[in-house]
Amino acid sequence: MRSLPAWPLLLLLASPLGTAGCGDDAPGPVTAVCDRAVTCGLLDRRDRATCVAEQVQFRNELRRRNMNAECTEAIDALVLCVGLQSCGAPECDGCAPEVAAMQALRDAGTCAVVPETDTCDPMGADMGVGDMSLPIDMDVAPNPDCPAGDEIPNPEGLLGACCFRASNIARRDAVVVRLNSFAFEAPGPLAVPAAGGAPLVPGLVQSFVDAERLNVLVSVDGGDERVSVSLGGGSRDDPAASDLFRFDDAPTDARSDNPLLRDAGRWGPIRLAASYAGDQLTTERATEVVSFPIAGSAGSGLPFELPLRGVRLTLDLDASRTCAGTRDPAVEIVGFAPGGTLEGYIQVEDTLGIVLQNPPLRAPLCRLLATTLTLSEECDPRDRGDWRTPPDSVCAGGRCSLGGCDPLRDCNAWRVSAQVSAAGVDLDAGAP
Repeated sequence: MRSLPAWPLLLLLASPLGTAGCGDDAPGPVTAVCDRAVTCGLLDRRDRATCVAEQVQFRNELRRRNMNAECTEAIDALVLCVGLQSCGAPECDGCAPEVAAMQALRDAGTCAVVPETDTCDPMGADMGVGDMSLPIDMDVAPNPDCPAGDEIPNPEGLLGACCFRASNIARRDAVVVRLNSFAFEAPGPLAVPAAGGAPLVPGLVQSFVDAERLNVLVSVDGGDERVSVSLGGGSRDDPAASDLFRFDDAPTDARSDNPLLRDAGRWGPIRLAASYAGDQLTTERATEVVSFPIAGSAGSGLPFELPLRGVRLTLDLDASRTCAGTRDPAVEIVGFAPGGTLEGYIQVEDTLGIVLQNPPLRAPLCRLLATTLTLSEECDPRDRGDWRTPPDSVCAGGRCSLGGCDPLRDCNAWRVSAQVSAAGVDLDAGAP
């Protein structure tokens, strides 16, 4: 029995396997790839388990090397061609177009890593992965310090210094990141202990972020100076099967007295003008509201969410534009060293009807922010006698500002300030 060269089988792994090889329409999981190699006579059945382990390892390596959609499609085309030849099918002769397409992507710098080969000989010795170095020095290894545990989806997929799920190194003009920590400095009830707050609420918020239930997504259109940013609340696709994220429409309550909760577009994404100074991204201040939901917090009503007006975001991205900040378990509560800031305002009226339900804690957002003596009932914005942290700002006409009002009478918003970190993710291109 001849042994199977490493590269053709590794190519088979990346293939969608939608076209027959060896005369069957096998599905695409790793086990099916190795079973197919056995059927084709390229692999001894006794080596199947080793085959599966090696293919998983290599697939993860390619993924860490920031394959974007265009790169993946080109690799799949080459994979299918080589797979057919590896099984002795006559449909492909030399794979010259596929090799040329791959080389063009490499020469254009579209893909940071591509197979370096000038032939498609499935038994050739020159089908190795070639130079797997990156054009920018970047840590792409799994990080054992990243969030882990039963509540964390696919913790093994958290990579590098900032726990990213996808690199932006080959798409610096189409950056996508997720904010993965919030060290609030204001308002007081959300503030971390370092900013004078108590640990309960900020710790709870960060636990939602770590579990990818609170997802603030940032998508940048453009790579030089003036750009456009889409900012909004989102969710993961099926957490058990995918690491893709998507912007979501919000559920509504037609009977709510809060106009915001009747708006399906309140989770965004909103569009913000922004600019790069080197790799520092800064947005202009928003003139509309955007609300960030926590998945799985609906209980018997709408999900808990944080509605912000006047949002402005700054991220100090690294050279690959994948990380802003780094994972640091020594940082109290949030576990990340910050790499940016998020500012905004929470208007009192926007909080009405929003309730945090995380048993045994149940708290209307208004009372949570106002630090009232009771958390059991919705607050009355006109009766602020027991509000220990009353609002300190004014929002009117799409603009908000700190101060210039009486906190117990006509201030109508809390100023929000947080140090944040961010890490690269992929958006589901097929999401509506």
